[in-house]
Amino acid sequence: MSTLIFSFSFLLMNLVYTAHGDNDWYTNEYLLKIQKNDFEGAKTVAKDFNFVFVKQVMPDLYLFENTAQANRSYIDNTTLLNDFKSAIGDKVPVIERQVMRKYLQQYITNTQKPLDQSVINYPDVISKNYYDMGIEVAWSLGFRGKNITVAVVDIGVAMEHKDLKENMDLSLSYNYAYTNTDANPPIQTSYQDGLDISHGTKCAGLVAAIKGNKLCSAGVAPEAKVAAIRFLDDNGRSNDVRIGTSLVHRFERVDIYSNSWGSIESCGFIKPGGAFHKALLEGIKRGRGGKGSLFIFPAGNSGADGDCNADGFVNHIHGITIGSVGINGSRPAFTEICSCALAATLGEGTKIDTRTMFTTTVSKEECTSDFMATSSSVAIASGMVALTLGANPNLTYRDVQHIIVNTASFELLHNYGDWITNGVGKTVSPFFGFGIMNATAMVLLSLNWTTVSEKHTCNSYNVTSYKNVFDKIQWTFHTDGCQNTANAVNYLEHVQVNITFNASSETDIEFQLQSPLFPSNSSSPLLTRRKTKCNKSENLFNWIFTTVHFWGEHPKGEWKLEMRLKNGAVGAVVSANLILHGTEAPPSQKSNNEERDQNEAPETQHDEERSVGVLAVFCIAIVFLMVVMYIGACKRLKEEELRNTKKDGPYNYMHLSQRDNLAKDVGSDDTLLS
Repeated sequence: MSTLIFSFSFLLMNLVYTAHGDNDWYTNEYLLKIQKNDFEGAKTVAKDFNFVFVKQVMPDLYLFENTAQANRSYIDNTTLLNDFKSAIGDKVPVIERQVMRKYLQQYITNTQKPLDQSVINYPDVISKNYYDMGIEVAWSLGFRGKNITVAVVDIGVAMEHKDLKENMDLSLSYNYAYTNTDANPPIQTSYQDGLDISHGTKCAGLVAAIKGNKLCSAGVAPEAKVAAIRFLDDNGRSNDVRIGTSLVHRFERVDIYSNSWGSIESCGFIKPGGAFHKALLEGIKRGRGGKGSLFIFPAGNSGADGDCNADGFVNHIHGITIGSVGINGSRPAFTEICSCALAATLGEGTKIDTRTMFTTTVSKEECTSDFMATSSSVAIASGMVALTLGANPNLTYRDVQHIIVNTASFELLHNYGDWITNGVGKTVSPFFGFGIMNATAMVLLSLNWTTVSEKHTCNSYNVTSYKNVFDKIQWTFHTDGCQNTANAVNYLEHVQVNITFNASSETDIEFQLQSPLFPSNSSSPLLTRRKTKCNKSENLFNWIFTTVHFWGEHPKGEWKLEMRLKNGAVGAVVSANLILHGTEAPPSQKSNNEERDQNEAPETQHDEERSVGVLAVFCIAIVFLMVVMYIGACKRLKEEELRNTKKDGPYNYMHLSQRDNLAKDVGSDDTLLS
């Protein structure tokens, strides 16, 4: 807990550094962190400094407006804030000025043009171009996202689109950019840098477009509901408070928050504000009746220029980070290295061998095939999580993380992912996480899933020595995983390293981490050298890096952290702290205090049991499909008998042509499968 408080406070204190981008403008609004019992006194003192209370944002977070300060201007207010802090004392430990900043939609435009009505007149071209990744088999098993709500957090959704309208939940939709209930996208925009006003609509179509209506295609979860949450204004800007409030919007009814956007910053470290961090904490604690909200984020589209671990929106342990897989299982050029990505979905086409991804766009009837990259991957992943929650709504947010890890597959991607086998036999990639998601495996595994035990956090090492680095240097950490304490970790989930360091060039730094069980010639890339150079004056950094590559390992033993500097850069590490997140017992086993043999990996037996379980559920699916095929064969034999029957006989059978016409009147194959 102390680590969380430290990181939260540090990120708030460093906001001013991240706010000097060319695309930013300052507001006269401030976010204040105030304990509930101190609020009235703090409000009185704040008024003396022209801070007027506006609203409560979340527990202990309040929005104030400085009436003596002009909006959309940058004024050095250090003296004002220091005087205010001196007067108010410890009642307001954090004051954060709100900055309007542009955010990127994480998509790349395909070369194909949007499809017009002339193409829609041939619905079979579009409406049956569905999905790989086990999605269609999950549908056939009856899992389509029913009773699950996905919030598409974006620039708005065309809520009257015919392929979305029936699945839109207007009561849960909201516009935080302009504080009203109209969450449609702008009609037009003055934004000059390629803002796509259809972006949210495209994402919503991939999540939950209606199936079987001969419009566009179907969403991954065609029976889920969509809440449109608009947090971007007409120019693609937002601020921390809008982001935070969007991510806790109606969290008692919203299950999944699909976030196909990211910071416009292309270098340095992206530090979200306090409202964002508080929102994720509130969501995982109180969302979905205490089971935890699901936050899905993109790994990013910056390719060699980026590393998602430098993005605080993405490397958060309470979210699910998703990468993109290209055609035929390739690694697209836009894919960022990302040690915190749990898995990936198709990002160039809805099938592994295509570059076509049909979805909705802003016109009420228009479809498009120009959508790709991690925006589409996040939307698809959100739909797959909706299918999984539809199969078992009692899953916690951590259950879903475990299910993704245990069902993702690298078989179609083995030539492209730089795959590593970790210490317990899990295959993982710095680009694709544990592989491509599979909806069939996810829903089947979820049916008999046992809730994972309480998460423990072991703050296992703290070094405060100052060491200069001119080429590379390695630190060795020893830990027992906090054995014989309330925070004992025997089965790892996320691993973090909190590092304070300085460097002459932040883009020429690399950090690598190796666990006691990891292969001796391999390591997890916490940060890699990036091509984009930064022109920022700051050279002292504090950052928490996150990796999922050690998932399932036992942490006991010697950990190695290595810092490398490239292109003549120099630097030093001031401190480093290893943070282990995990459980006392592997999933499906009750947590207990029995002493374990520390020379064994207790997860090995569990992995074998899990493999048998996954094999069993796949066998069930195969039997189901064989039954369907048998019924189909019987049906065809019956039709053949009818054809051979005398046409003028007094039979009670309906003629095949009449039956086919009746089937058209009754509905499509979706009606029969429902």
